[in-house]
Order: sequence, then structure tokens, then C-alpha cells
Amino acid sequence: MRGIKITELRITPIRIPSEKPMWWIGGHYPETSKTIVEIETNEGLNSLGETQDVFTTCH
Repeated sequence: MRGIKITELRITPIRIPSEKPMWWIGGHYPETSKTIVEIETNEGLNSLGETQDVFTTCH
């Protein structure tokens, strides 16, 4: 089978400090966490995306 194939996948978690910490029902959040996703293919296509970090814990 031929076609586009993912050749590289990079996942980079980042934390961004908040100017003002937030209090939510789940706790105190002095920062927000995101995950940057980078994908490269065998045909030279590159993609970059962002998602909410689901592994963040309350502080």
C-alpha cells in the first residue's frame, strides 16, 4: 500500500504562567498547560497543532 506516511512525530508539553492565578472548582491554577504536536510525512508535508494538556494537575 502506498501513500502518505507519518515519518516523524514530536510531542512537546509546555507551561504558560498566568498573569493572575485562577481559582476553579478543581483547585488553584497558576499556569496553563498545552501540548504542541508536530507531524512530518514521507512526502514532505509538515503539520503543527496544539491541544489542551490532559495530564495537568492542580496546585
